[in-house]
Amino acid sequence: EIFSYILEGSLTHQDSKGNKETLGRGHVQYISAGAGVWHSEMNHDKKSSCRFLQTWIYPNKASLPVQYGSHQPTLADRSNQLYHVINGELKSGQPNDANNAVPIRLHQDVNVYVSELDAGKSVQYQLGKDRQAYLVCPEGSVRINDECELETRAAVRLFGEANLNIVAIGKDKKQPAAHIMMIEMKKE
Repeated sequence: EIFSYILEGSLTHQDSKGNKETLGRGHVQYISAGAGVWHSEMNHDKKSSCRFLQTWIYPNKASLPVQYGSHQPTLADRSNQLYHVINGELKSGQPNDANNAVPIRLHQDVNVYVSELDAGKSVQYQLGKDRQAYLVCPEGSVRINDECELETRAAVRLFGEANLNIVAIGKDKKQPAAHIMMIEMKKE
């Protein structure tokens, strides 16, 4: 299971199943490599840079069919709120939560949230007892529960039951006060 979250510029995906598309900031594309597929991600714009986060997650089963897709949430979707962009499924194939409105479902017990926060704004998340989260701050900076601060490009792993309060503290006017992606999953 592979997903990419575009931070800046344009990213063009192409694969051996005939899929090809170009995505911009805030867009998410995913591919289940399954039984096998060749793919590439390229920045074809020679004048602009492209930055993106790409995450690979082991699927919950082997030899799954190849699937590809994308979702293009608006800035309003992720502005000053946690936007649930990816959820997953249990080994049984059942969804890992009851939220059928989540646009992307992967073959693993995982949830992915994104947010762009204005200075001083916050989002909350209840991390379950048997769950863990990986929180990355690719732009700006955040404070978590008044205990931990993440600057641009920093990340933290959180695990166990916790009420998370994530506050944007960045001051750079050229980017959001904070831009975060949180991957939440079963604790190993």
